[in-house]
Amino acid sequence: VLLTERNAEKMFPNTVIHLIEGGVGVFGNIVVLIMYTKYIADKSGSRYFIPILALVDLFGCLSNVIEYHLDNTMMYTYPSVALCKILLFLMILTAGFSAHLIFSIALQRYLMICRPLGPQMTKRFCRIAIVVIFGVSFGYSAPVLNFANLYERMTKFNSGNSSRYITLLYCHFDDKRESSVMVPYFGTLLFLTFINIIATSGLYIPVTRAIYRTLLTSNVQGKEHGNKPATVHRAEQTATQETSRKQKARKKISVMFLVIIIVYVVSYMTSLVTQIHTFVNPMYLTGLRLNIYYFFLRFNLLNHIANPYIYWFYDTKFRKELRRLCCGRFH
Repeated sequence: VLLTERNAEKMFPNTVIHLIEGGVGVFGNIVVLIMYTKYIADKSGSRYFIPILALVDLFGCLSNVIEYHLDNTMMYTYPSVALCKILLFLMILTAGFSAHLIFSIALQRYLMICRPLGPQMTKRFCRIAIVVIFGVSFGYSAPVLNFANLYERMTKFNSGNSSRYITLLYCHFDDKRESSVMVPYFGTLLFLTFINIIATSGLYIPVTRAIYRTLLTSNVQGKEHGNKPATVHRAEQTATQETSRKQKARKKISVMFLVIIIVYVVSYMTSLVTQIHTFVNPMYLTGLRLNIYYFFLRFNLLNHIANPYIYWFYDTKFRKELRRLCCGRFH
């Protein structure tokens, strides 16, 4: 117990940060779920994945923050085997589900922006994609329910002039099969994560180029219209106003998803690089450095937190409906 308390004191700054992140993430994802399921109609299907992603991020945020909190405050006296298994399973499931959903969003925007005349992702196709993604994510997360467990370890504890052996109980993966099972398993997960990041980025690079070219074209056309007679300009403006409005809305949604993908890549790459660096160069850290290390090790939590606030910033329909709902409640 004393050893657990000492660890909790060392990790206190990290614990506070994660609790704040958890509160912000849970609140944001609940708001997104309410808004996109009850108040925002998605006739075109361009926002189809948003409420699904919010639900996954909500569970991801809860499972990650609870596990990090227990790891910080009860590291050597973990309370429950079932809790250990369920939390680690949910962490891997939601991380994979969220990552593959973001890949699907990238594919949807690629087809919509770069291949507008070709086959598109219909709502039926999106539903099939969600089922397949869940099946795949569940498939490679399920082994954790077998591997994760509470493990005992005897260690020598020095207290003043005396020393004694104590039993530590911590949530971990099966140490006995580390070389034969766990290393290949987590190596495969690492490989899948890199592939998903590369594929998602590869799909959205041409989308970003297309958006950039459209913005340049719009600026040039605006200058040309300025040199035409007023009557001609008004006629052309009236004829193209509705089309232009729809195109701008579509481009803005695409930019929103671009930011989501950037946050996803940065958050996961930061965690992966930290894990790989620690594996190659083991370090003994204390104090502030220890807290900084765990902050970057768990940086993938940002992927479950940031998305609702990206929607708020970029999606004008989301802001409009949220403002209307809030104003209606207060008046």
